[in-house]
Amino acid sequence: MHLKILTAAYLRPEVLEVFLESYVENKKYIASRAQLSLAVVGSKKDDKGKNKKLVEKYPDTLWVEYKNFPISDKFQHLVSSIQDLPFDAVITTGSDDIMHNKALGDVLDALYEGYDQVGFKDIYMLDSIGEKAIFWEGYMSNRINESIGAYRVLSRKILAMTDYTLWALGRDNGLDGSMTHILSKHKINEKVISCKYAPIVDIKSPTNIWPFSKFDGVQAKYPALLSVFPPNVSALIKNIKTKNIAFEV
Repeated sequence: MHLKILTAAYLRPEVLEVFLESYVENKKYIASRAQLSLAVVGSKKDDKGKNKKLVEKYPDTLWVEYKNFPISDKFQHLVSSIQDLPFDAVITTGSDDIMHNKALGDVLDALYEGYDQVGFKDIYMLDSIGEKAIFWEGYMSNRINESIGAYRVLSRKILAMTDYTLWALGRDNGLDGSMTHILSKHKINEKVISCKYAPIVDIKSPTNIWPFSKFDGVQAKYPALLSVFPPNVSALIKNIKTKNIAFEV
Protein backbone atom coordinates (compact mmCIF):
# COMPACT_ATOMS: atom_id res chain seq x y z
CA MET A 1 0.00 0.00 0.00
CA HIS A 2 1.23 3.48 -0.89
CA LEU A 3 0.15 6.44 1.26
CA LYS A 4 0.89 9.99 0.10
CA ILE A 5 0.84 12.84 2.62
CA LEU A 6 -0.40 16.16 1.19
CA THR A 7 0.45 19.37 3.00
CA ALA A 8 0.94 23.09 2.42
CA ALA A 9 3.91 25.18 3.53
CA TYR A 10 3.90 28.91 4.26
CA LEU A 11 6.94 30.62 5.78
CA ARG A 12 7.93 28.98 9.14
CA PRO A 13 10.84 26.78 7.92
CA GLU A 14 11.63 25.89 11.55
CA VAL A 15 8.13 24.40 11.95
CA LEU A 16 8.28 22.71 8.55
CA GLU A 17 11.54 21.05 9.57
CA VAL A 18 9.79 19.47 12.58
CA PHE A 19 7.10 18.16 10.23
CA LEU A 20 9.65 16.74 7.80
CA GLU A 21 11.64 14.98 10.52
CA SER A 22 8.40 13.50 11.85
CA TYR A 23 7.53 12.35 8.32
CA VAL A 24 10.85 10.49 8.08
CA GLU A 25 10.20 8.77 11.40
CA ASN A 26 6.69 7.79 10.24
CA LYS A 27 8.13 6.50 6.97
CA LYS A 28 10.64 4.26 8.74
CA TYR A 29 8.02 2.98 11.18
CA ILE A 30 5.66 1.63 8.50
CA ALA A 31 8.32 0.60 5.96
CA SER A 32 7.59 -3.11 6.37
CA ARG A 33 3.85 -2.59 5.87
CA ALA A 34 3.45 0.31 3.43
CA GLN A 35 5.19 2.98 1.42
CA LEU A 36 4.94 6.62 2.53
CA SER A 37 5.67 9.64 0.34
CA LEU A 38 5.05 13.36 0.65
CA ALA A 39 3.83 16.19 -1.60
CA VAL A 40 4.11 19.81 -0.45
CA VAL A 41 2.62 22.92 -2.03
CA GLY A 42 4.20 26.28 -1.30
CA SER A 43 5.45 29.51 -2.80
CA LYS A 44 9.14 30.37 -3.29
CA LYS A 45 8.09 34.01 -3.68
CA ASP A 46 7.05 34.29 -0.03
CA ASP A 47 9.82 32.35 1.71
CA LYS A 48 12.70 33.07 -0.73
CA GLY A 49 12.94 29.39 -1.60
CA LYS A 50 13.84 28.23 1.92
CA ASN A 51 10.98 25.75 2.23
CA LYS A 52 11.52 24.27 -1.23
CA LYS A 53 15.20 23.64 -0.47
CA LEU A 54 14.27 22.09 2.87
CA VAL A 55 11.64 19.75 1.40
CA GLU A 56 13.95 18.55 -1.37
CA LYS A 57 16.49 17.31 1.20
CA TYR A 58 14.07 14.60 2.30
CA PRO A 59 13.30 11.26 0.59
CA ASP A 60 10.31 10.67 -1.68
CA THR A 61 9.10 14.26 -1.66
CA LEU A 62 7.48 16.44 -4.31
CA TRP A 63 7.40 20.25 -4.24
CA VAL A 64 4.58 22.05 -6.06
CA GLU A 65 4.35 25.82 -6.59
CA TYR A 66 1.15 27.80 -6.07
CA LYS A 67 0.03 31.09 -4.57
CA ASN A 68 -0.60 30.98 -0.83
CA PHE A 69 -4.17 32.25 -0.73
CA PRO A 70 -6.97 31.25 -0.76
CA ILE A 71 -5.83 28.24 1.25
CA SER A 72 -8.46 25.90 -0.19
CA ASP A 73 -7.30 26.74 -3.73
CA LYS A 74 -3.73 26.00 -2.69
CA PHE A 75 -4.59 22.56 -1.30
CA GLN A 76 -6.88 21.78 -4.23
CA HIS A 77 -4.07 22.62 -6.67
CA LEU A 78 -1.88 20.09 -4.86
CA VAL A 79 -4.54 17.38 -5.17
CA SER A 80 -4.84 18.09 -8.89
CA SER A 81 -1.05 17.94 -9.25
CA ILE A 82 -0.76 14.40 -7.85
CA GLN A 83 -3.81 12.96 -9.58
CA ASP A 84 -1.81 10.91 -12.07
CA LEU A 85 0.87 9.75 -9.61
CA PRO A 86 0.87 6.27 -8.03
CA PHE A 87 -0.75 6.02 -4.59
CA ASP A 88 -3.54 4.13 -2.84
CA ALA A 89 -4.61 6.80 -0.35
CA VAL A 90 -3.81 10.39 0.56
CA ILE A 91 -3.35 11.94 3.99
CA THR A 92 -4.24 15.65 4.10
CA THR A 93 -2.80 17.69 6.96
CA GLY A 94 -1.16 20.96 7.94
CA SER A 95 2.62 21.32 7.93
CA ASP A 96 2.42 22.29 11.60
CA ASP A 97 0.94 18.91 12.54
CA ILE A 98 2.99 15.89 13.58
CA MET A 99 1.84 12.31 14.10
CA HIS A 100 2.97 9.68 16.56
CA ASN A 101 4.10 6.51 14.82
CA LYS A 102 1.44 4.41 16.51
CA ALA A 103 -1.30 6.74 15.24
CA LEU A 104 -0.10 6.06 11.71
CA GLY A 105 -0.14 2.35 12.54
CA ASP A 106 -3.79 2.74 13.58
CA VAL A 107 -4.51 4.36 10.21
CA LEU A 108 -2.91 1.47 8.36
CA ASP A 109 -4.88 -1.05 10.40
CA ALA A 110 -8.12 0.68 9.41
CA LEU A 111 -7.20 0.82 5.74
CA TYR A 112 -6.30 -2.85 5.69
CA GLU A 113 -9.63 -3.57 7.40
CA GLY A 114 -11.32 -2.05 4.34
CA TYR A 115 -12.16 1.49 5.41
CA ASP A 116 -11.95 4.11 2.64
CA GLN A 117 -11.78 7.08 4.99
CA VAL A 118 -9.97 7.35 8.32
CA GLY A 119 -9.99 10.44 10.52
CA PHE A 120 -9.19 11.64 14.00
CA LYS A 121 -11.76 13.35 16.19
CA ASP A 122 -9.35 15.06 18.61
CA ILE A 123 -5.86 16.56 18.79
CA TYR A 124 -3.18 17.93 21.12
CA MET A 125 -2.29 21.61 20.77
CA LEU A 126 1.20 22.64 21.73
CA ASP A 127 2.61 26.08 22.49
CA SER A 128 6.37 25.49 22.30
CA ILE A 129 7.23 29.03 23.42
CA GLY A 130 4.93 29.11 26.45
CA GLU A 131 5.60 25.41 27.07
CA LYS A 132 1.91 24.68 27.36
CA ALA A 133 -0.25 21.96 25.87
CA ILE A 134 -3.91 20.98 25.85
CA PHE A 135 -5.91 18.04 24.59
CA TRP A 136 -8.78 19.31 22.44
CA GLU A 137 -11.61 16.79 22.32
CA GLY A 138 -12.83 17.91 18.90
CA TYR A 139 -16.01 19.31 17.43
CA MET A 140 -19.14 19.25 19.56
CA SER A 141 -22.90 19.65 19.15
CA ASN A 142 -24.04 18.57 15.67
CA ARG A 143 -20.39 18.02 14.60
CA ILE A 144 -19.45 15.57 17.34
CA ASN A 145 -17.12 12.79 16.11
CA GLU A 146 -16.47 14.66 12.86
CA SER A 147 -12.95 14.20 11.50
CA ILE A 148 -10.67 17.16 12.17
CA GLY A 149 -8.35 18.43 9.43
CA ALA A 150 -5.12 16.92 10.71
CA TYR A 151 -4.12 13.60 9.11
CA ARG A 152 -7.40 12.97 7.33
CA VAL A 153 -7.03 9.83 5.21
CA LEU A 154 -8.90 9.24 1.95
CA SER A 155 -8.58 6.29 -0.39
CA ARG A 156 -8.05 6.80 -4.10
CA LYS A 157 -11.60 5.48 -4.55
CA ILE A 158 -12.95 8.49 -2.65
CA LEU A 159 -10.87 10.94 -4.67
CA ALA A 160 -12.30 9.43 -7.86
CA MET A 161 -15.84 9.75 -6.43
CA THR A 162 -15.32 13.47 -5.86
CA ASP A 163 -13.49 13.99 -9.16
CA TYR A 164 -10.45 14.92 -7.06
CA THR A 165 -12.27 17.92 -5.60
CA LEU A 166 -11.99 17.98 -1.80
CA TRP A 167 -12.68 21.63 -0.88
CA ALA A 168 -14.81 24.51 -2.08
CA LEU A 169 -12.59 27.14 -3.67
CA GLY A 170 -12.02 30.61 -2.31
CA ARG A 171 -11.78 29.68 1.39
CA ASP A 172 -9.16 30.68 3.95
CA ASN A 173 -10.88 28.92 6.85
CA GLY A 174 -13.49 26.24 7.47
CA LEU A 175 -11.65 23.70 5.34
CA ASP A 176 -12.58 20.80 7.65
CA GLY A 177 -16.28 21.51 7.24
CA SER A 178 -15.91 22.10 3.51
CA MET A 179 -14.39 18.65 2.99
CA THR A 180 -16.98 17.04 5.25
CA HIS A 181 -19.78 18.63 3.19
CA ILE A 182 -18.32 17.37 -0.10
CA LEU A 183 -17.76 13.85 1.25
CA SER A 184 -21.27 13.71 2.76
CA LYS A 185 -22.68 13.52 -0.77
CA HIS A 186 -21.19 10.04 -1.17
CA LYS A 187 -21.62 6.74 0.65
CA ILE A 188 -18.27 6.21 2.35
CA ASN A 189 -17.00 3.55 4.73
CA GLU A 190 -15.39 5.76 7.41
CA LYS A 191 -13.61 5.13 10.70
CA VAL A 192 -13.04 8.01 13.15
CA ILE A 193 -10.63 7.34 16.00
CA SER A 194 -9.04 9.15 18.94
CA CYS A 195 -5.38 10.15 19.13
CA LYS A 196 -5.45 10.47 22.92
CA TYR A 197 -2.96 7.63 23.48
CA ALA A 198 -1.02 7.98 20.21
CA PRO A 199 -0.79 11.75 19.85
CA ILE A 200 -1.27 14.00 16.91
CA VAL A 201 0.11 17.42 17.82
CA ASP A 202 -0.57 20.82 16.29
CA ILE A 203 2.34 23.24 16.79
CA LYS A 204 1.15 26.82 17.14
CA SER A 205 2.83 29.67 15.21
CA PRO A 206 2.17 33.33 14.31
CA THR A 207 0.85 32.66 10.81
CA ASN A 208 -1.97 30.34 11.91
CA ILE A 209 -5.59 31.43 11.99
CA TRP A 210 -7.19 30.61 15.35
CA PRO A 211 -5.59 31.59 18.70
CA PHE A 212 -4.65 28.99 21.29
CA SER A 213 -6.93 30.75 23.80
CA LYS A 214 -9.97 30.19 21.58
CA PHE A 215 -10.09 26.48 22.35
CA ASP A 216 -11.24 24.76 25.51
CA GLY A 217 -9.28 21.65 26.30
CA VAL A 218 -7.91 19.46 29.02
CA GLN A 219 -4.50 20.61 30.21
CA ALA A 220 -1.76 18.23 29.09
CA LYS A 221 1.76 17.81 30.44
CA TYR A 222 4.10 19.55 28.00
CA PRO A 223 7.30 17.56 28.80
CA ALA A 224 5.44 14.25 28.76
CA LEU A 225 3.88 15.06 25.38
CA LEU A 226 7.26 15.90 23.86
CA SER A 227 8.81 12.74 25.27
CA VAL A 228 6.61 10.40 23.21
CA PHE A 229 8.23 11.64 19.98
CA PRO A 230 11.72 10.70 18.77
CA PRO A 231 14.52 12.83 20.32
CA ASN A 232 15.33 14.59 17.02
CA VAL A 233 11.71 15.70 16.64
CA SER A 234 11.23 16.87 20.24
CA ALA A 235 14.58 18.72 20.14
CA LEU A 236 13.50 20.68 17.07
CA ILE A 237 10.22 21.63 18.79
CA LYS A 238 12.14 22.94 21.79
CA ASN A 239 14.31 25.05 19.51
CA ILE A 240 11.48 26.85 17.69
CA LYS A 241 12.09 30.56 18.26
CA THR A 242 9.00 32.10 16.63
CA LYS A 243 6.21 33.52 18.76
CA ASN A 244 3.72 30.71 18.95
CA ILE A 245 0.38 32.47 19.32
CA ALA A 246 -2.17 30.65 17.17
CA PHE A 247 -2.90 27.58 15.12
CA GLU A 248 -4.64 26.60 11.90
CA VAL A 249 -7.75 24.49 11.42
